[in-house]
Amino acid sequence: MKRNKILTAILGIAILAGIICSGIVIAQGIRTREVSSHNASSRKERFPEPWDLKKTKLEAFSEISVALSYSNLSILPGDDYYLEYHMDGSCEEPQYEVSSGKFYFQEGPTQAKYRSGFHLFFNPHNLTARYEPYYVTLYVPEKTYFDILDISDDSGNVELEKIQAKDADIRIAYGNLTMDSFSGGTLSIDADSGNLELNEVACDTLKLNNEYGNISGDIFQISGKTAITLDSGTLSLKQLETETLALTNEYGNCSVNEINVKNSNISMDSGNLDFGQAVLGTTKIKSCYGDVTLFLSDSAANYDYSLHTEYGTVKLDGNKIREDDNGEVHYQKDNGKAGSISIECESGNVTIN
Repeated sequence: MKRNKILTAILGIAILAGIICSGIVIAQGIRTREVSSHNASSRKERFPEPWDLKKTKLEAFSEISVALSYSNLSILPGDDYYLEYHMDGSCEEPQYEVSSGKFYFQEGPTQAKYRSGFHLFFNPHNLTARYEPYYVTLYVPEKTYFDILDISDDSGNVELEKIQAKDADIRIAYGNLTMDSFSGGTLSIDADSGNLELNEVACDTLKLNNEYGNISGDIFQISGKTAITLDSGTLSLKQLETETLALTNEYGNCSVNEINVKNSNISMDSGNLDFGQAVLGTTKIKSCYGDVTLFLSDSAANYDYSLHTEYGTVKLDGNKIREDDNGEVHYQKDNGKAGSISIECESGNVTIN
């Protein structure tokens, strides 16, 4: 009898222990699911999905205004007006509209909950940006002539193809610009850090400013003024024809394979200047440290000259100009011609052929 009571007590304890263990397991499972659900929600909250718009048709427009922060921009020829984008989900939803013939696009600012240091310095989407970069693509019918093209991009590459516009103003802080062709009135490009690659440009006025990066191009035909400024970079053009040229470069070489200009004012701080097949009107060149080489299309006798270099040589049409007693070279020649070439060089060689 006593033995049966002991067995019954042991059995009761075992059943109770089983119930307790089952409760613990169930509670742990519920908690695990809650934690997992919370973690998934938290991860989604911390790393939101990007904003995506599939190719969408737009109304026709003649003005473009685009302001981007961290996205690439492409404006490409299409059979109609379309827009598509893939953009950072930690920012507010991008805004766009077409109203009164004007297309407007604005990338949203970073949402308040994503402005922490974690998101500023680490975002997993940034790790895949090289494979899936954020972008905005705008398609417009070829040969559309825009009244205004206004583009601002803080960090991203800009690609433009077959653009025609009366007034184009492009500002890029960090990124490269590639332009297949541009024709119109005024083209102004201002870049802080990146390369500018322009193939064919035909317009009335051209303004290019690049602080840290190169400028390259094929054929530039400018009926009015051309102003090109570089702080640190090279200029390389195949052909340039313009009424007036203002060229400034602090650190870098400048070369134009074929140039035709009526009036030019050129300043080089440190770098070589090379003009080939040159047809020059009134030309003023100041070079601090670097060589100046001009290959004239016509005879060297068709120009008046004022040439001076402190440390270097001067060669005119194959003839070396003799140095003075101070080791400097001065050459002055008035041929009574309409064209004139004035070169002031502190340290470098001057060659005119």
